[in-house]
Order: sequence, then structure tokens, then C-alpha cells
Amino acid sequence: MSLISKMCLKHCKTIYITKNIPEAINKRLSEISFDKGSFDKAAPLYQHAMNESGYNYLTAQRSTQQQKEEPAQKHHMVPSPN
Repeated sequence: MSLISKMCLKHCKTIYITKNIPEAINKRLSEISFDKGSFDKAAPLYQHAMNESGYNYLTAQRSTQQQKEEPAQKHHMVPSPN
């Protein structure tokens, strides 16, 4: 693999990861918040941090139903050599 190909691959992975950070923060904040009040109390801190980091994303509490509708991640097991 050429140097340019490696650099492009690294750059593409970085863009994918950084693009998903705000949604991941919002999802986690929704999951750990006991109720809407606790979410509303904590959200401004996270919103400020995302704004300061250059993200244009508005935090909003996700309902329990929205969280349950997401497909579960599949984990692939790699057999160990005997």
C-alpha cells in the first residue's frame, strides 16, 4: 500500500470517528440520565463542550423507545487455536 493510500485511509477513519462523537455523547447522556430533569441539568455542560470543539449539534434526550429500536451490535468471536 502506498504512502498516499495509507494517509487517505487514516484520514477517512478519523473523519468517520469524529463525525460520530456528538451522537455518541448524546446517546450516552440519554442512557445515564435518570429522567428528563437530570438530562436537562447535565446537557448544557456537554452542549457547551461540543460547541467549543466546533461541533454544530444540539443535544436532545432520546426516548427509551428510540434506544431499544437501534439494532444490537454483533460481536464476532474468533476461535482460539488449540
